[in-house]
This record gives sequence, structure tokens and C-alpha cells, in this order.
Amino acid sequence: RGLPTLGVMGSGMQHVYPHTHARLARDMVEAGGGILTEYPFWTKPEREHFPARNRIVAALADLTVVVESRAQGGSMITAGMAHDLGRKLGACPGPGGAEGTAGCNALIKSGRAHLIEDGRDVIDLLHWTGPAAGRQRRLFGDLEPEEHTVVDALRDRAEVELDELRRGLGIPPGRLASLLVGLELKEVVRGMPGGRYRLVG
Repeated sequence: RGLPTLGVMGSGMQHVYPHTHARLARDMVEAGGGILTEYPFWTKPEREHFPARNRIVAALADLTVVVESRAQGGSMITAGMAHDLGRKLGACPGPGGAEGTAGCNALIKSGRAHLIEDGRDVIDLLHWTGPAAGRQRRLFGDLEPEEHTVVDALRDRAEVELDELRRGLGIPPGRLASLLVGLELKEVVRGMPGGRYRLVG
């Protein structure tokens, strides 16, 4: 809330849809954002306008995140457009078999979307820098020699499997596991599903 936000409508400016979002539209403009539409001022919202509108959403966004979606629907159309445009795509996972998140799980399973579990995943994908990145650089200065060795092996890599780390570093499995736990507690390394690790930030 309070951040500049762009909204894309499937109607003309005369018809904010649903009409209960009129106040939200004004708030977005007042916060430094805006409302966009490709339709003439008087155009009413029509069902076919919204999938067409979604291509603009996908083109504008550095990262499209699907939070909840069935296997088919508007969000999946937007995700497909983002993927076709070469834009980054993320999805939040849901329980297996749940209809409301079947689309999200399918995007992740197919490899088209990055797994998004929290805001830090978004920061990592967009390579944003800020206080968290500064904290990480300070932490790097406090690491033990062996911890530095692990960090160097992860540097400039999206994710590395535990077995690959062990083979590359030659550190005994028990000792490597201990080092990784310590680095996770220092918020320098994050463990990922499938026994993979990556640097935070």
C-alpha cells in the first residue's frame, strides 16, 4: 500500500470495473501510479477484453507471479503470455490435488515458472539490492575460511545440489551439512527443495 502501482483495464476510463474499484483507482493515481487502457473512453467491459488486456499486464511486468489459479483461467492466459514474451514468471505452490492452485503447480512442475514461497524469492529473481544485500555483504566478512569456501562455490550459480557441492569441495558430508546449517542461520545461504542450495540476495 502506498507504492506506485499501474492498473490495466479491460474497458474505457468511463467504466471502472467492477465499479467498487473506483476509489482504488483514484488511490493508485494519487500514490504516483496510474490506470492504463487501450480502449476508447466510453467502452464498456466485455468478457473478451480481459484476456486481451492481460498481454499488456504481462508485457509491463518484470515478473508475473501467479498466486492462485485453476488449471485454466485468466491467470494462466497471462502466465502463457508472459512466458511467450520471454518475461520472468513465478508461481506460488499449493497442496497437491487442490483445484484452486492446480494451475500454479502445473506451471512450476513444467519448469515454466519459478517457485515463489515468499517475498525474498521475488527479490532474488529480480536481482534487487537494498538493506538485505548490504547485510549479506557484511556477513561475508564474518565468515570462517571453510564457510567462505562454500559461499565461493555457490557464487554466480542459481542453485547447486548438495551432492555436487560435496564432490566439488571434498568436504566430508557431516562437516558440509554443519557448514550449510550455519550459513542458513546467518541468512547467507538458503536451502531449496530437492537438496539444492543458493546464496540469499
